[in-house]
Amino acid sequence: MVITDGFRFLCVFSLAVKQCLDATSTTQETVTLTVALSGTTANEKFSSEKTILWSDASYNQPRFNKLSIWSPRAVIFAMNETFGTELYSISITKTNSIYVLDHASGEIHVWTSDTSNSTNTIAANFTNPAAIFVTSSGDVFVDNGNITGQVDRWMAATNTSVPVMYVNSSCYGLFVDVSNSLYCSMHFEHKVVKRWLDGNDTLLTTVAGNGTSGTQADTLSNPVGIFVDTNFGLYVADYGNDRIQVFTFGDIQGRTEVSGNLLNGPSGIILDNSKYLFIVDSNNNRIIRSTHIGFQCIIGCYSSSSSTNELFLPWSMAFDNDGNIYVVDRNNSRIETFLLFNKTTDISYNQPSFCPLSTWNESVVTFANISTVGKEPNGLFVTKRDLVYIAQRDTGRIRIWVNSSWSETTSFAGYHMNSSSIFVSTNNDIFVDNGDSAGQVDKLTANQNISTPVMYVNSSCYDLFVDITNSLYCSIQSQHTVVKRWLADNDTILTTVAGNGTADLKPNRLSQPAGIFVHVNLRLYVADYGNDRIQLFLFGEINGSTIAGNTSMNCTITLNGPTDVLLNEHKYLFIVDSNNHRIVRSGPNGFYCIIGCNGGGSSSNQLSYPDRMAFDSNGSIFVTDTENSRIQKFLISTLRCNLPTSQQTVFTSTALSTQISTFSHQGISPTNVSDSTTHVSSSMTTSLSSTSSSSVSTFIAPSCSSNTIGITCNISSTPCQIMQPCQNDG
Repeated sequence: MVITDGFRFLCVFSLAVKQCLDATSTTQETVTLTVALSGTTANEKFSSEKTILWSDASYNQPRFNKLSIWSPRAVIFAMNETFGTELYSISITKTNSIYVLDHASGEIHVWTSDTSNSTNTIAANFTNPAAIFVTSSGDVFVDNGNITGQVDRWMAATNTSVPVMYVNSSCYGLFVDVSNSLYCSMHFEHKVVKRWLDGNDTLLTTVAGNGTSGTQADTLSNPVGIFVDTNFGLYVADYGNDRIQVFTFGDIQGRTEVSGNLLNGPSGIILDNSKYLFIVDSNNNRIIRSTHIGFQCIIGCYSSSSSTNELFLPWSMAFDNDGNIYVVDRNNSRIETFLLFNKTTDISYNQPSFCPLSTWNESVVTFANISTVGKEPNGLFVTKRDLVYIAQRDTGRIRIWVNSSWSETTSFAGYHMNSSSIFVSTNNDIFVDNGDSAGQVDKLTANQNISTPVMYVNSSCYDLFVDITNSLYCSIQSQHTVVKRWLADNDTILTTVAGNGTADLKPNRLSQPAGIFVHVNLRLYVADYGNDRIQLFLFGEINGSTIAGNTSMNCTITLNGPTDVLLNEHKYLFIVDSNNHRIVRSGPNGFYCIIGCNGGGSSSNQLSYPDRMAFDSNGSIFVTDTENSRIQKFLISTLRCNLPTSQQTVFTSTALSTQISTFSHQGISPTNVSDSTTHVSSSMTTSLSSTSSSSVSTFIAPSCSSNTIGITCNISSTPCQIMQPCQNDG
């Protein structure tokens, strides 16, 4: 199709007929059809011309934003008691009438909008149908190819059906495009055919595949779901080839849109209003979508079962006009509805915006000492109003200070002995680890001195986090896993989102996970303490990628027992490198130390096995200095938004660069994908840039007082720390 001078010119080729459609615009409702026999010119017209309707789409194509998310657990729309045990296809109209096909009985069950029970059953001698498609008029196209070798059109006005396409096999996918052409994906014939419904000719045109199973661009293998966009681009769920093929209009050579290790038996494909893909990845028991930065799992992302947050061989899906997703959960014999979150919760923590070279004052303020926080404090949280919450391990109490007045305001009594973590929501509810004493996580309701268990665990939660969907995360260090539970649901079953219970360096495993952070894009960051690294898990993926420390594919930084990780507004990493007694961050020129850079100790500018950190609204950093039994506050001293203008030498690495890795649309493997987090990679090659006029061609690192470059060097006086990423232990 080509659009020129405001006109649309469309040619549809078949074996013996060439049909040309001319329309004055893409929104015009009628077009003039001109048919010329093969061998004549396109301008030779029949004596009578026929006007056809350029129909609107009958299905829903909602527009989603880049952070759209759906409920972690489904509402069961219908079970097998309602419509049978072999569900194949679902179609939802723009008025939210829902049609569900039962393959075994051949019946189509219909729900009109705003009804919870089936209001009509269509039974018209359909034998083992595999697919349906519903038009705006309520007419239903039904596969009936298994026995009768045809596709039937059931007409709502007359409650009768007539054959409209003759095939020699079942159609596992049906679709009617805006020009009123009917498409059929012939699963066992390895091709997709179509017929224009407003013509008298019943000949079929093969538009994808050649009838032979193959992996080439012009072949398919057991195609299932199909979708045709308004530009007549054909999308095919090429089930046997584990890929999505796209065929532009008139081209028999397909383009692989998704393949590689991402898909396993895709059975359904839909496009939203922005032409992002939604794919039923059947044999992986999940639904995935494409976004502006790649593909992500959105439903059934961790395992398969009959639980309402999981699927078992899903087969097809559809949107209603509110953007909710209905899934035919085939092997569970049910239809599940996953509701679109129209509103997510605001974040309750601070994510300041720092300049790349911001620094913090080493003349530290001891915010609280052992007399007020007890021995070896761990849990720490600072709200946007700069209220500071600390879990006191030895007394089992939660203490709260108002940052501006430096005074204790509230003390919660409780039995949270040896509590390791705390998280405060936007409504001031307090989630506190009580796993060591009671095997649970408790919620202390705001303004009430009572607690309620909200998560049951059989070990302490080293860290807690509540994301924007109101899901509570717990890192279980002793079990090498991170689990979560959706708090808006009564189901207390936990979902494992990182690690598998075995300590290991593999991408899908952790070793003694500590601090966790969940970004608003639902990507999970884990301080993998026992593996000396920071792991990133994309939403719905069980394989993590190392973005800092041990096993990182890029030279980043050497870590020793990281216990916490945060992101600021620009997605730079801040890491508590506990066994190195310091705080490090990423920046445009790599990783470098910002606090505790002179080695461990008890001096005011030193730390001893720090555990947690938090920002206040001004960008100051609070640190639980565990071994020193104190909370230290480091004030931000300068933004340093510009490079130095004095005669100061600034050392950089030529290979340091911001790396934003994403899924591409082809050949994606979930095991090697990194987030759009602003982290850095570097190489051993370095150069020297200086604000002085003298030219320097080489760089020799100054001597350090220990064998590990970076831990004992001071960034303000020597360039050791800037060069640290690739010269640690060097």
